Order: sequence, then structure tokens, then C-alpha cells
Amino acid sequence: MVQKIIECLEDDKHRRIGIYGNGGIGKTIVIKALFSAPEIKDKFDFFIQVTISRYWSRKKIQLEIARQIELSMEDIQSADELASINLESHSRLVVATRSVHICKNVASDRQIEVGALSWKKAWNLFQEQVEGVINSPSVRPRAEVIVSECGGLPLMIIVIGKALATEIDVSGWRLVMSNLLSVTGLESGDIDEALFQKLKVGYDKLHDYDLKCCFLYCVLFPEDHNIEIIELINYWIQEGLVTGNSADASRKGFRIVRHLIEASLVEPVDGVSIKMHDLIRDLASWIILSEEGSLDFLVGRKFNKVRNQELMLEPRTISIAKSPQKLPRVENCLLSKAGAGLLLPPEESE
Repeated sequence: MVQKIIECLEDDKHRRIGIYGNGGIGKTIVIKALFSAPEIKDKFDFFIQVTISRYWSRKKIQLEIARQIELSMEDIQSADELASINLESHSRLVVATRSVHICKNVASDRQIEVGALSWKKAWNLFQEQVEGVINSPSVRPRAEVIVSECGGLPLMIIVIGKALATEIDVSGWRLVMSNLLSVTGLESGDIDEALFQKLKVGYDKLHDYDLKCCFLYCVLFPEDHNIEIIELINYWIQEGLVTGNSADASRKGFRIVRHLIEASLVEPVDGVSIKMHDLIRDLASWIILSEEGSLDFLVGRKFNKVRNQELMLEPRTISIAKSPQKLPRVENCLLSKAGAGLLLPPEESE
């Protein structure tokens, strides 16, 4: 796959290349491998990678491009080296998206589909997650069914594999296999519903309720946002999700972060931050919305579509990405580009 893209990039006829595929199929992995390829590093002077989230704006994209260009320019040693960069003839645009329609409209020169893994590659990837536990004669047949049910999606294989890595009881494997086989939604065409039901194995395997809440709390941050670990732990402590004296609570918070990273439910970024894969974030939103009344905070991503359903939950903590709401019961609010029209009662919101 990467080699095919490299060949396109080396052809001057292909200035705009699109990569498309389902969520969790591995587009981000392909892009990272592409940027790391020696052939690409030798051909291009610098790289700019911009993530466009649901709440994108032209200005935000321009600022991020400008920031990365400035950082890249710092690596250029001389004026002669700068003059040798010809953006008109040598620049390339690579777009990665779930939508083939966007791919064709934005990257009109060439479109490449990222397909599902073959069963053999899927099995090898699953083995890397669970290691020797699947060598048991009673476990292996169930493991093979589980891999087949993952549909060749790398993210699902990794998350479910991590969830089963410490499962030594065959009954645990049998339960996961049964849950995957019983997933509904595919017949009616509700692919997202079926996908989330399967990915939820990773969430269900978290060993206690507070750990699950700490994971779900991450969805309150904006999409594609680098979440500072210390800031996140402080929020957990303030919410009572992590308890103990200051030192103990901090240590427990870091252990929870490590656990979530090991479960592949969040990704380490730079040693001080983490982020959620967009599909994992969608999973967390789906869990919060589907388990009505069981949790007291939720994300505002879907306000326009399911506003009434969400307000019936009477949330106590809420994250608003765009649209302000009248929410009299809110005590804690994380604002991201929200307007000035959010109305909270002074007594409860102070």
C-alpha cells in the first residue's frame, strides 16, 4: 500500500492523491509509514500534516499549516537551500478520509482504497496483541472466530486483542466470541452500530466502573485534541473519579492513563499528552448516549441530532463544541469555541 502511494508521489502527473477507507482500517498508520519512508524523505524538503475534524474552519487549517511551515523553515540552513524549494512543481497533497466522495473531489488525480487486512495478516496482528495465550487448544478455535468477526479492521483487532491479552479462562474467550457473533445492525445497514457493539469489548473489559468513567471522560475534549495528561488527571480528581490524598490520587491517575494506553483506548502523543482515535471517541460518545441514566456527563457533539434525548439525561458535566444551550443542572462545563450564550444558574455553576 505505502509503496503504491510512493510510486504515485514520484509521478509528476499525480499532484493530489486520495486515500480512503472505513474508520479503523489503518489510514493513519499508512500516512505515518509514508512520511517515514526514506524515498519520501529524500524527495521532499518538509512535510505538513493537518487533521481536519468535524468542527473545522478555514482559518484553523491555515494557522496550522503556517505553524508547521514555520517549524520546517527552522530546519533550513541557508538562503540557497530555501531558494531551491519549488513548491509549484514539487509539492504534493495527500488526503486521507473515510469518504470516497470527498476523496474524488479533493484529490482528483488518483484515489487509492485502504482495504481490510487479509485473514492471515489479521491473525498475525491479533497474535501480537495476545501473545502466547492463544496457543491453548481450547482457546485457539474461539480466537480464530473472533479474528474473523473483526472484519480485517486493524483497530478492532488491536483493541479486542488487548482486551483478551490477560484472559486465561476459556469462558472469557467464549463470552467475547458469543458477543461478537450476536452483534446486530449489519442486516439493517447500520454499520456504525455494529462496529461500536464489537469495539465495546475493549470498554467492557476495563476492570472497574471508575476506570470506565475515566475513559469516557476523555470524550469531553475536542476531536483530534492532544489531551495533557496532568490536566486530565486533575479533572478526574475534581470529579471524584480518582480519590485519595494529592500524591496517591496523582499516582492512581497515571496508572489509569497507562492502563488506557495499554488497552489501546487512547494513544500516547509526546510523553505528556494522549489523544483518542476518532473511532474510539465515537465509540465513547455512543456508549454515553446508549446507556441512558448510567452516566452523568456527556459530549455535545450530537446536540443538533439528538438534543431532546440528551437533555432528558439531565447531565451534570458537559462539553460543548459549538452550540450553547440552556442547561440549568450543569455544574461543570468544558467549552471549546462555544458562544457567549451559555446560561447557567449562578448558585449551581459557581
